[in-house]
Amino acid sequence: MPRHLFNSLVAVVLLSGCAHNSLLQGSSRIGADVAAAKLTQLTPPEWQSETPDILPNTPTWQALDDPILQDMIAQGLSGNLSIEASLLRLESALIGLEQSETALSPRFSLGRGSASVTQSRNGGPFDSYSFGGSAQYQVDIWGRIKNNVTQSALSVEQQKIQNEVLRISTAQAIANIYIDLRVRDEVIRLQEQQIEIQREQLRLSEVRLEAGAITRLSVDQIRVSIQRLLGTLEASRVRRDDLERRLALLLGLPPHEFSLEPRSFQTFDLPRLMPDAPANVLIGRPDIRAAECNVVRAGLSLDNARKAWLPTLGLSGSATQSSTSLFDLLTTDGISASIGAAMSVLLFDNGDRDRNIAQVEIAERQTLISYQQTVLAALEDVEQILTRQSQNMRQIEIQRLQEEAQQRVTRITQAQYDTGAASAFDLIREQSNGLNSRQSRVLDWSEGVKVYISALGALAVDPLPSADASTSMLNGMICKNSADSE
Repeated sequence: MPRHLFNSLVAVVLLSGCAHNSLLQGSSRIGADVAAAKLTQLTPPEWQSETPDILPNTPTWQALDDPILQDMIAQGLSGNLSIEASLLRLESALIGLEQSETALSPRFSLGRGSASVTQSRNGGPFDSYSFGGSAQYQVDIWGRIKNNVTQSALSVEQQKIQNEVLRISTAQAIANIYIDLRVRDEVIRLQEQQIEIQREQLRLSEVRLEAGAITRLSVDQIRVSIQRLLGTLEASRVRRDDLERRLALLLGLPPHEFSLEPRSFQTFDLPRLMPDAPANVLIGRPDIRAAECNVVRAGLSLDNARKAWLPTLGLSGSATQSSTSLFDLLTTDGISASIGAAMSVLLFDNGDRDRNIAQVEIAERQTLISYQQTVLAALEDVEQILTRQSQNMRQIEIQRLQEEAQQRVTRITQAQYDTGAASAFDLIREQSNGLNSRQSRVLDWSEGVKVYISALGALAVDPLPSADASTSMLNGMICKNSADSE
């Protein structure tokens, strides 16, 4: 990849996403500023202000022009059990976020009541009743509680990212297995034709053997070749059954209730990822967004560690109503109340705070390094896909020319056979070569489709973007919590 393109790609990550921009506010900017500074070292200053244009060749799942495949992907995203479990984890993370937010509000308790009968030595018995309540509030002077709320919001964001990764990987698995199934059906058909050709050659060879034109060794060699082809055909059928079972599990269906009938093999024009498309890679890749969350969390942890010496302030209040009769308990004559404040300061901890800060600073630097590694790995991922695509395009062109040449040879041999200039064995050989060329081209085509499917994953293209209704809700929630923490 040219250096100027690499530089612009790294700059994109500094400009992307509501969650990224908002979560870097306040104390969370401690880690993010360092990350930005580290990444800036990889690029000249003039590249930091440039934003790449929206590219018209952004790949989509709809480019895989097969309605059956599109329906299967939709069914898999709604019925896959792993995705369902991931959604439950996301729901649990949302509840955890709500729970952490309650620490910013006061807590009230009621019901400290009692009823008793007291017998004095010199008098008769008398009743006493009491009922009370209390309230506590932790004053978040230094923002430590808000830091914890933001970390909970980051946990929600990371779980959402995991759900997105699972959606894309599930769609990739479904698409790859579906393409393998269709290609396997075509390969089985070609293998069956190959066996028929070999059997015809065996029949002709047996005639020649009876005429004494060849030895039995030649006939036996053809028989061995047929048995080998039969073994390969059986392995292909077993492989197809295995692919069908795996596809059923991805769709959330019992294997015995799912069957994909073979159909005539049809190819479609392979969508291609243009060389400049990786400029989009840093915007939406889940692994980069997750790494950003880790950087912010590391900054929040360091911020809390540095505030360990700061005092904590708690407010409390209580009220009690006492009376010697149950009726008077409902009046306000016997109310007693108190309000208090408590402040605590850590004065000496034998160096534990300094050691904890040092450890958290090391963890933060490790997170920054991991962030940079994730960015570079993302770029390398797309580079590898472009390389595979280029190789596949050349291979497909070579196979196309080879198949066309083989078809011409087969037509010429057929014409020669019709006029008696070529033998049946010559025609059978060329027909067999034609089937081999066709199979090689089909396999190269399927490899090209898989390269494109890998590109969809590398660029984090959601299979059904309209179905991910939780994305905007979660981003809005995280942005809100980040703004509140300032």
